Amino acid sequence: MKVSVVVCTYADKRFPDFCEAVESVLGQTYDSVEAVLVIDGNQSVFGRVCEEFGEREEVVIHCNEENQGVSASRTRGAELASGDVVAFIAANRPRLRAQTHWRRRSPSYCTRL
Repeated sequence: MKVSVVVCTYADKRFPDFCEAVESVLGQTYDSVEAVLVIDGNQSVFGRVCEEFGEREEVVIHCNEENQGVSASRTRGAELASGDVVAFIAANRPRLRAQTHWRRRSPSYCTRL
């Protein structure tokens, strides 16, 4: 089962937290993980994200044309995801391991894509 993890950001000041969250996703021991990074209308952050993660094949990067808010960013991330399951983490609170464990134990509560 492939897990797509959507991580969204907007603000420059949160860029270090965002990078840490992405690295935590990519560093998972889970077999198949994809990081879907959505930058909400901030072109300078988009450029920095591309520099940092653009060469990684397990990363999908998207930048909204203008700031649309976290709900629209998460929706766009889910649309771009190719995994069987989509998880969402906040850039400052990555908890993918707990979400994946819960998914395995409670499959009837999760929706398959």
